[in-house]
Amino acid sequence: GRQAGRRLAALAEQFARADQRGAARDAYRAAIRSGQAEPAAYLNAALVHVQLGDRPGAAALLEEGAARHPAAADLHVRLAALSVDAGQTGRAEAAYLRALAIDPARRDARLGLARVLESTGRRNDAVVAYEAIARLTPPSRESQQAADALEKLDFSVRVVDAPAAHASPDATFGLQRQAGEPL
Repeated sequence: GRQAGRRLAALAEQFARADQRGAARDAYRAAIRSGQAEPAAYLNAALVHVQLGDRPGAAALLEEGAARHPAAADLHVRLAALSVDAGQTGRAEAAYLRALAIDPARRDARLGLARVLESTGRRNDAVVAYEAIARLTPPSRESQQAADALEKLDFSVRVVDAPAAHASPDATFGLQRQAGEPL
């Protein structure tokens, strides 16, 4: 059971590396049908489906994987990203929230959720979500993207350097409206 699923997933990975996507898709299907596929098999199978132009098939695999492995935040984040691409913001928001329930520090899920909130006209919720990302230390690509998004929403952002942040974690981030009044 479990060993067969792993062997099939390993075979699928070899096909994928050899750019034999059709064969990789079929091997991943077999691994998943074995009932012993790990979250990585679902993620990789979904990637192969996307590469083959089958986004709905990829989303179905990610949903199945998330149902089988509900604690695998990666599955929820990837499903959310596919949902955003398909214009399914409600589905994307729900998937990002599930990922954050599993791993609250997940920066990519936080940033994705903030973008969904902004794209659906929930500006205040988006500002709060972007601010939460920008507050995360150490600074990251996502926190800079959040700061950039806040500036586009008419907020100026001040990120405090690492020594000052270490001395006072609450002072790592300052958010003000462009006119200068603090929030």
